Amino acid sequence: MNPASGRFTQHDSWNGNEVDSPSLHKYTVNHNNSVNRVDPSGNQSLISLTMAVNIVSIGSTAIHAGFNIAEGDYRGAAKNVVVGLVLIGAASAAPKLIAAGSVWWKSFSAFSAAERGVIAEAKVIQSTGLFERAKTAIQAGRDIEVTVGQRTIVVSHELRDSGMTLFGENGFIIGRNAITSEAEFAKTLLHELYRLEFQQGVQAGAAGGAATATQQAFQFADRAWTLLVR
Repeated sequence: MNPASGRFTQHDSWNGNEVDSPSLHKYTVNHNNSVNRVDPSGNQSLISLTMAVNIVSIGSTAIHAGFNIAEGDYRGAAKNVVVGLVLIGAASAAPKLIAAGSVWWKSFSAFSAAERGVIAEAKVIQSTGLFERAKTAIQAGRDIEVTVGQRTIVVSHELRDSGMTLFGENGFIIGRNAITSEAEFAKTLLHELYRLEFQQGVQAGAAGGAATATQQAFQFADRAWTLLVR
């Protein structure tokens, strides 16, 4: 493009996408919609690129989920299914999600890969509707036990705290304080899953070790809970 005249002096170097007719035009930019689209490369708008990446990613996560199931790793499969659902939603509503999604992804990517796995598992558990089930059971004075993937989760109407880690059972207890709000419930899930993932055996360590571990789990939950609750 000639900066002085604002005119294009040659056609696009990219041939376009056959299933996206506007992209085949050699002298237009951003599908003639520069108000809502950005094209830093001069070849393809970020929205089109994001949707293409999402489509590839959806296929990839589906394949990985299949491998997870074949290997008996249902927890890993659940994580890949959640990622796939997120990507499907992003692909169908990309224009509205670009700004919000970039903020969410920036926050999510700030965590380590192992921590992102904890967040993904918490999202899987949250998606089962356990918050409402736990709230109903506790308010009715009942206990319930559920299994999500390989986790055993007990909802106890007698436990006043938000939660308690069950290292031996690879699970945890949800108590009365956890159902005070969706935010507190999300924090409880993250706290307990973090302890199970990173702190096996800490409770039997040196004096003060358990308190330090609990504080680390609280800090993680405080950083991550907004990724689960909108």
